[in-house]
Amino acid sequence: MECTLGKLQVGQKNDPASNISNSVFNIGDALNNVLLKQSLTANSIFKVEGHIGKIIIDKYLVGSTIEAGKNIAKLFIGASVINQSTIHIEGNLNFLKIKKSFTESTLNIGGHLGKGNFDNDVFDATFLIDSVGKIKVKDDLMNTRITITSDLTKLQTGDARNLSLRIAGSLGNLTVKRSLDASLISVLNDIGTIRVGGDLNHTNLIGGIDVGGDFLLGTADDVKSGETMIHNIFVRGDMIDSSIAAGINPNGLYFGDGDDTAINNHLGTARIERVIIKGEIINTGLLGESYAITADDGIDLILSALLRPDGFPLPALSEAGWLVAMACDKGNRLLGDQVGDQLGEVCIDPTCKQPSGFQELVVPPKSVRQPGRRGELRVRPELTEFQAIKEPGPERRLLQVVPFVPVPTTLVLGSLEESDRTARRDELDPPL
Repeated sequence: MECTLGKLQVGQKNDPASNISNSVFNIGDALNNVLLKQSLTANSIFKVEGHIGKIIIDKYLVGSTIEAGKNIAKLFIGASVINQSTIHIEGNLNFLKIKKSFTESTLNIGGHLGKGNFDNDVFDATFLIDSVGKIKVKDDLMNTRITITSDLTKLQTGDARNLSLRIAGSLGNLTVKRSLDASLISVLNDIGTIRVGGDLNHTNLIGGIDVGGDFLLGTADDVKSGETMIHNIFVRGDMIDSSIAAGINPNGLYFGDGDDTAINNHLGTARIERVIIKGEIINTGLLGESYAITADDGIDLILSALLRPDGFPLPALSEAGWLVAMACDKGNRLLGDQVGDQLGEVCIDPTCKQPSGFQELVVPPKSVRQPGRRGELRVRPELTEFQAIKEPGPERRLLQVVPFVPVPTTLVLGSLEESDRTARRDELDPPL
C-alpha cells in the first residue's frame, strides 16, 4: 500500500483478532498520526518514508519492525517489545515510551532521542543511538549493549547487570539505584557523575577509551583519547573487583597489574576529581585479576568508609577513618603499602614516581577495610581526644579590657543526636 495519509487507524481495542500480522505498510510521504488498537506481530513491517507525528500501538510489538525515514515526534507502545523486534528511525525521536519490557529487540536511532521511558525491564537488547537527552529504565537493565555515537546526557535505571555502555562523546549522568554488576562503562571524552545506590561489582568505569563495536577492551577497534575528566563517582555500597580509570591503557583486561600505560604518551589532560565509596574497596584476590583507581594526570580525592571510633556517629567524624587521597600531581602514585596507619587524609608522596608517570591506587587482595587484618590496607583514626589551644598571654590580657576585639571561633561539644528527618537521596548521612 503506497499513499500519503493524515491519519491511519487499524484494529479494535477489545478484539484480539484484529492484530496486525504478516503485513507490510509502506507510506511514501509524511504521516501525522498512527493508531494501532491491537498488536503488530508476526514479521509485520510498518514503514514511513517521511516525518511521523505520532505512533500509538496499544498492545505488543512482536517480531516486527517500525521504520521511519525521517523524524518521529512520539512513539508509544502500550505493552512489550519482544521477539527480535526492531525500531529503526533515521532522524530524531522526541519521545519514546514502552509500558512493559523491551526484550531481545533493537532500538536504532540515527539522530537524537529526546526522552525514552521504559516502564519495566530492558533485557537482551541492543541500542544504537546518535545522542540522548534522557533514558529512564524503571526496573532492570540487563545483558544489554548500548552504543551512543555522540553524547548521553542522562541514563537512569534500577539494577544494571552485564551492561555494556560505550559512548563516543561524553556522559553527563548515570544513576543506578541499586547495584551495578559485571558491566563495562566506556566513555571517550568526559564523565560527569556516576551514582550507584548499591555495590559496584566486577565493573570497569573508563574515561578516555571507546571500546568500539565489539565491546571488548584492548582490541583493534578501540578509540583512545588522553583528554578526559571523570568528575564524580559515588557508590553507596562496596566497590568489589572493579576499576576506575582516566586516560590509562590497561594493555590487557585488567588495570593495576603493572603493565598499564598512559594514553597518547601523556598528551592531554586525564584526571579523576572525586571518588566516594561509602562501603569498602575490595579485591577478592581472584587468580590473574587486578584492579585500580588510576588517572594519567592525578586524582583529587578518594574517600572510602573504613573505621570510626566506637560511640561516634559518622557525621561527627566526617573524614577521620576515611581513606583520602588529595591534590595529586601528575607523575605521582599512591601505593597500597605506603598508606599504613594514617589519620583520614592520605596525601600522595611526591617522591614516589613510577616509570609510567601516572597516578594509581592499586587495590590489594582481600580489600581496603578495617585495620589489623593481615595483608590488607589499613586506615584508621589516630587521635581520639581534643587538646586545648592556649591563647597567647598578651591577647588574653587585652580581651579582659577591650571586649570588642575579635577572637577565634570556639569549639563547642554538644549532643550528637540525629534529627528525625529522613536522609535525602543525595545525602550520604542524615543531618544532625
